[in-house]
Amino acid sequence: MAYKKAIYEDLYPSRERKWEYIPKTLIFAKSDPHANDIVEIVEKVFKVEFENGKLPKNFVKKITYTAGDSNALIRDLRTEKDFRIAVTVTLVATGTDVKPLEVVLFMKDVHSDVLYTQMKGRGCRVISDDKLKEVTPNADTKECYYIVDAVGVTESEKYIPKPSPDGSGKKNLSLEHLLERLAHNEVSDENLMLLRDYCSTINRRYEESVLFGRHLDYFITNFGFAPRKLANDINTAFAQGTLVEYISPSHDNSMRMGLIYCLIGNLQARNKLLEMQRGYLVETGDDDKVLYAGFSKESAKTYIENFEKYLEDHKDDIEALRIIYNSEDKVITHEMLMELRDRLLSESRQYGVYQIWKNYKLLDEQGDVEALDGKANVNALTNLIQIVRYAYKKSQKLTSLINGYASRFSLYCGQNQRILTEEQKDIMQQIAEYIINDGAITVMELNETDTELWKKAVKSFGGKTLASEIQTLSKFILKVA
Repeated sequence: MAYKKAIYEDLYPSRERKWEYIPKTLIFAKSDPHANDIVEIVEKVFKVEFENGKLPKNFVKKITYTAGDSNALIRDLRTEKDFRIAVTVTLVATGTDVKPLEVVLFMKDVHSDVLYTQMKGRGCRVISDDKLKEVTPNADTKECYYIVDAVGVTESEKYIPKPSPDGSGKKNLSLEHLLERLAHNEVSDENLMLLRDYCSTINRRYEESVLFGRHLDYFITNFGFAPRKLANDINTAFAQGTLVEYISPSHDNSMRMGLIYCLIGNLQARNKLLEMQRGYLVETGDDDKVLYAGFSKESAKTYIENFEKYLEDHKDDIEALRIIYNSEDKVITHEMLMELRDRLLSESRQYGVYQIWKNYKLLDEQGDVEALDGKANVNALTNLIQIVRYAYKKSQKLTSLINGYASRFSLYCGQNQRILTEEQKDIMQQIAEYIINDGAITVMELNETDTELWKKAVKSFGGKTLASEIQTLSKFILKVA
């Protein structure tokens, strides 16, 4: 139910709400019986959106070894419009290319790092806009894909064999065995570095976790330090070269032991760290319960950091960025915004307008970022102006230009006691709607965009006057930008 609600509200708000063409979705189940249960639940949840409560025949199907011709099913998932949701266990997890796939939903945890990467990879395939529209008619383009985490798979520990520092090929010590060795004075460089890595990994898992972040808070409150603090202390000691050389457990290792004694000397802290490293399961009784529905804040933080670094690196060579960064008194044109949009998408297909805004909203804790919804054009090019201003700290809030648009148009009409005829007001109102979405346009661009409107405007204002009017209107409409 939470996923269904999110499809057209959070994931794809700009798409026409056609339930028969929801984004193609792959659901990973724990087992074949679990897959059967999921198919039944999907049918129950989605059938209410169709006439007479009847779900289209091929809307959801299971792709497992017991489901018949799996190759034919996978082929249908790629090419058939009516097949929207596939439920599998591992059959579609690796080596399967389904380019129109836009959502990967995990209903099972995965502990193998290699397998998890392969499963996520099912959504990574690039597809042309035309090919996507053939199977998902209400889609425009595949800018990204979404991972929907229903079980904490994005937060659980993943394991991959690693060689030991001495190159022997042996696996690293488990955290439990490592703590035992450290407690017995085996504080070698390798063991300290391994503890550093464990502590850093565990801290990172919990610091942005909506479900389990309280465990990190408990650790810090009760033991007086964060695992990351210990990791940083170890790292600093090695970087500064202050540690006495380790020879054996029987030598004087008081300096090395002092570095980690906050953990090693506290049995409760050690046990809690082991508990956090093993991870947690959510007990919700017999029925599943949605504990949290939203995007990963940790992923959003990384996304925004990378996006803002791109803006900083290109503030001098992309015209729209230069104007905003330097607060130049120039109107940002449609052509400038097209250049900025194309440059962003060439850097990353994830840098679509709505994607950027959504990640800022996810990190917003002060109410400074307005929520975009289907009522406005969430992909309006002028949203880029507002995003960049917000990123460059030129504006304290991130709001759409739609806000206050009517009053700014009224100011334009009433400037210098001017008198516009009703026909002229109607013409400029229509031009203003282009500007509010796409930036300032020229008379020539208006001709290319809407020839009939251009003809009416030239006839009513005259060519030179029209160019001046559009420039003036653009300044009023884009004023807050």
